[in-house]
Amino acid sequence: MLFKNGILLYFITILNQYNCIIVETPLGKVSGNQIDVLSKHVNEFLGIPFGLPPINEFRFSKPRPTQPWNGIWNATYPRIACYRTKSKAPPEVQESEDCLYLNIWTPVNKENQTLKPVMFWIYGGYFTQGYIDRDGYNGSVLAALGDIVFVSANYRLDAFGFLYGNNETAPGNVGWYDQNLALQWIQKNIQSFGGDPNSVTIFGESAGSTSVAAHIVSPLSNKLFHRAILQSGSIYKYQYLHRKNATKENNLELAIKMSKAFNCSQNHDQWLNCLRNIHPKSIVNYTL
Repeated sequence: MLFKNGILLYFITILNQYNCIIVETPLGKVSGNQIDVLSKHVNEFLGIPFGLPPINEFRFSKPRPTQPWNGIWNATYPRIACYRTKSKAPPEVQESEDCLYLNIWTPVNKENQTLKPVMFWIYGGYFTQGYIDRDGYNGSVLAALGDIVFVSANYRLDAFGFLYGNNETAPGNVGWYDQNLALQWIQKNIQSFGGDPNSVTIFGESAGSTSVAAHIVSPLSNKLFHRAILQSGSIYKYQYLHRKNATKENNLELAIKMSKAFNCSQNHDQWLNCLRNIHPKSIVNYTL
């Protein structure tokens, strides 16, 4: 009994030393850290899954929501970024197709327990680069000074996120579906972190701003948030409206051209399945 008590006391000491925070969500328990930001306390949760890994036969497909877990999900460290155009990615950043994770920063205010407005950040990078753990995308300061809950989520990029295969297993624009799934996750889970699901603002810059515009006009997304901020990008930008190849037919042509580069059979089902078996780094190198 003394031994068990000793273990319990040791565990509590470890939690206190690192200011560990445990939150109960509909999916399971999540552990994060309490950090000090500009003389204020902020709870930080890094790398919470919102989608199952879009790998193997699920490459190019719409994301699937994450499933409940047992035990405590460790959200005290960042996860791996989605694959990006290699020439523009810092060499120290690891990449994977298993990348559908989100970060949350929420202010600590024991005197005011009312739910906080939520701000959902979408990063830019011409849909070929970017990730939530990049320097400058840390939401702790905005959470501390703005008294809001800040959320950011990875989404698939380049061919992984925007290849069009002309069927339900490769419908195109699945990077935007990733963002939509993150917004659904917020509606179902953010209250556990002190956020108000009825007061969600989405905002982004460059390609992130273009994404915001897409969600504004999408019937799949526009009931999942309440305000929007566009910073420099729009789906109505000149290069999107006037590109000669901005049609389904031409985008399908580009996908088939890539499959030919990997010597895939040109039977419709076969070339898509073939591309799903190509090493992800080879696809990244092709799209440089």
